[in-house]
Amino acid sequence: MAEAENLYARAAKAELAKDLDTAFRLYVQAATAFLNASREAAHPRAQGQARKDAERALERAERIKAVKQDLAPVLRDRFAPEEQQLVLKKGSVVNGVVAPLWATGTGTSTAVAAGKLVFSDPDGLLELSPEQKKAGVLWRRPREVFATDAKIFSPDLRPEDIVQRIVADCSLCASIIVCLLHSRTHDSEAALPSLHPRGPDGRLHISPTGGYELKVLFNGAYRRWISSPFGQGLRRFMVPVVIDDRLPFRPDGCPMCMSSRGRKDIWPSLVEKAYLKLMGGYDFPGSNSGTDIHALAGWIPDYLEVKSPSFQREQTWSRLVRGFSDGQCILTVGTDNRPPADRGLVNLLPAHCYAVIDVKETDDGSRWLTVLDSWLPRDDADLGVDALLEDLSLDDQSDDQRRRVINVAWDDACALFGSVCVSWNPGMFECRLLYHGVWRAAHLSEAGKDDSVHQILRLLLERPKGVPGLSEEVWILLTRHRTDTRRPSEFISLHAEYDDGHPDAPKSFADTARTQGVYTDNTHVLVRVTVPPSDASGTISLNASYDGPFDDVGFTVTAYSRLAMRWDEAPRRLPFDLRVSGALTAKTSGGNYTLPTYMVNPQYRLRVPPATTQQGPSGKTRIEVALHAPRDVPVNATAIWGRGERVFDLVQSDIVATSGAYTYGFARFSADLPQGDFTLAVSAFSPTHRGEFSLLVCSSRRVEVEPILQEGAGMFAKTVRGEWTNGADPRYALELPTPAQVKIRLQPHAPLFVKVALFPETGGAPLASSGAFTDARSGAATAQVALRAGNYFVEPMVDGVSRGDGTFSMVVYSSSAGIRLSPL
Repeated sequence: MAEAENLYARAAKAELAKDLDTAFRLYVQAATAFLNASREAAHPRAQGQARKDAERALERAERIKAVKQDLAPVLRDRFAPEEQQLVLKKGSVVNGVVAPLWATGTGTSTAVAAGKLVFSDPDGLLELSPEQKKAGVLWRRPREVFATDAKIFSPDLRPEDIVQRIVADCSLCASIIVCLLHSRTHDSEAALPSLHPRGPDGRLHISPTGGYELKVLFNGAYRRWISSPFGQGLRRFMVPVVIDDRLPFRPDGCPMCMSSRGRKDIWPSLVEKAYLKLMGGYDFPGSNSGTDIHALAGWIPDYLEVKSPSFQREQTWSRLVRGFSDGQCILTVGTDNRPPADRGLVNLLPAHCYAVIDVKETDDGSRWLTVLDSWLPRDDADLGVDALLEDLSLDDQSDDQRRRVINVAWDDACALFGSVCVSWNPGMFECRLLYHGVWRAAHLSEAGKDDSVHQILRLLLERPKGVPGLSEEVWILLTRHRTDTRRPSEFISLHAEYDDGHPDAPKSFADTARTQGVYTDNTHVLVRVTVPPSDASGTISLNASYDGPFDDVGFTVTAYSRLAMRWDEAPRRLPFDLRVSGALTAKTSGGNYTLPTYMVNPQYRLRVPPATTQQGPSGKTRIEVALHAPRDVPVNATAIWGRGERVFDLVQSDIVATSGAYTYGFARFSADLPQGDFTLAVSAFSPTHRGEFSLLVCSSRRVEVEPILQEGAGMFAKTVRGEWTNGADPRYALELPTPAQVKIRLQPHAPLFVKVALFPETGGAPLASSGAFTDARSGAATAQVALRAGNYFVEPMVDGVSRGDGTFSMVVYSSSAGIRLSPL
């Protein structure tokens, strides 16, 4: 309330001073602050007063708006604490389970810690999986099965003791195994799931009531899972317990959930139940260990597709062996959806996750992964799922026959497995920075660009002055919030680039011929940005994107660094914008600048008018260009010194500004431009990438954008294909039945120095020529000339120095129809 009243007082003072823009902005901010205060107030009278004050502030803002029509827009401060808190609160209901922030109640609940009553989860029993239903499981408490022998967590519990009992939760089982392995190996709880209650010594102990809760990192914050507020009134909402200790057992007493084979430790079973309650029940749709470990331990997920062209086998091994030995990473490996494979090592199940319990390099240079599976099938070739489940549910005898630890050479692992899920210790980094935002539907992006499905952030880095710098890595993690963990068809992408000293420095020309920022349906995307040694501060520009059918999807960006860093919170919305729509088709998708067809890409004349006042550096106009395309189309936008005319070949000296490497679904650049006409080119990485696009141009002053016609637009075209053989230049007869405007373009199919000329039928000086020999990617072209009706000949020529066999295409554009072009 104090903050809101201060804003209102400042607004009134600005209004008295006739500074209406400032007064309007402060009144709107005061109204927002009063509304936030009304939500937080505990007493109804205080809530009512705050709402009245909010109405009073809005009334003053409306009066100012009625008087001054050209008010500067009031931008929402997306970095404000209340805005960040609203995003986290929006992610507080997952699959119908309420998940308040852990900070709202870090102590252990009364129902968990003490009491004489046996606690039963008011949300009821979890949904069982088909395997459990088929086994006829019964819900029983551990003390009913194990009597007084039940234990919560023994110090000698080994990773090999944990066994999987449900087909779909292999990633969770492997995750708990590697977390337990790290705890035992390094005598640390850094990766261990935080289950409660705990005693005065901080150690986990059995709950006297049978109630437990799990601390998890989910939807951007650590949370505690409590019961749903729907159903039995407020009392149900206030029970801060995630689960009771009722577990699914077969009628013969065998646990039908994750358990410790041959032991009576219930910790694995309780962690699994708590996490799967969050995920919607034992009928778990599957996950990957990076996602599970991030929720259970807060470690940084790094999902690597082994079959991806970008997978770097040697570099990955170096990182893994170093990180694993130092205790900075834990990992699992997973198979793809192919049928079970037998490579002379072990039968591997499809779409299955395996825990890695050792990463080592021997003295002779051999590289090995030691892989543990909590469940492997028998050797039967035709083993079906029913038989696998039956084997899984047998008693705890013959352990060595059903559980295997195998050593796999790194090269074999890269052939056997489809993915490597690495989780990194966030403690490696001294600094951590978070931003919570919301992606809104694409159709809202015109009115609220800052809230669209492509969100731009800038991370400012600072090195200590006078201290010699080393090359550093900044890790940036994008996390999509999930309120329904079974929702399909949601894709995210993260693109990050380092700008040395200025956020809008021109991108490297060489970088524009590559792609990055692929969309994925994973929950997390991790990008590493290398910061070169420098005493100067730098900026990392981020683009966090979403593609899916849902509105208002929350996300969190977490930056990890050893350098000091902060978000650039300055509002950057420009007052003028215009949108142009177009399409990359079979005729207009020419690919990147290295291809001879680049010239056919959509291009626009961008006209920047003369400055009437100083706006920006040297009176220049600030321009921001955003290109939206389908998520499977890598695109680029480039401003060129082209005088507003079509550009046929792109070279470094012609570039004014570019979005850099081709990024999937979205490209962006900003620049300060002087007055004049520029050419704005839109392109996809390959001519086979096609789809509709939208070009949004925002500016500090009004600019004009209009399409540039294709070469030969409105003219008839005649195309021939030919070749140079035996060192001879071919000739073609050109017959014009009527007077016409004519232009000719010659394109070799391989890099050659060529030119083309048009001659009268009788020979002599050329009537039109492309000039000197050129090796331009677009080929050689004549100027457009006016010709009388009659006969002519065209000669495509190749330079004598590079003369040799080669093929070419030649197009003759004519303003009249009926021309004939034939070889002489």
